Amino acid sequence: MGMVSTLILLVVLAYLARWVATGWGERGRTEIEARHTHEIARLREEMDQLQAQVLRLADEQSFLTRLLAEGKAPPEGELPPPEAAAPDAPNPERS
Repeated sequence: MGMVSTLILLVVLAYLARWVATGWGERGRTEIEARHTHEIARLREEMDQLQAQVLRLADEQSFLTRLLAEGKAPPEGELPPPEAAAPDAPNPERS
């Protein structure tokens, strides 16, 4: 009987210790949450911006893949041919 009462006492003490520790932790937790709310909001905003950039890049990639699959050349006048880029300027790669 002494062993059972000791076990029950230990369980009750463990429960009380957990309750006290949780109560004390709650006070500090609200302080931490208040300090980090601005930082979390900033991180969420940056993640939204990154998501928008990734979606834009995915759209560009699918567009370029479709152009390459169709085999169409870009319209004339958009990009000059490599020889006509700067005929009078020396090219360090050709020297």
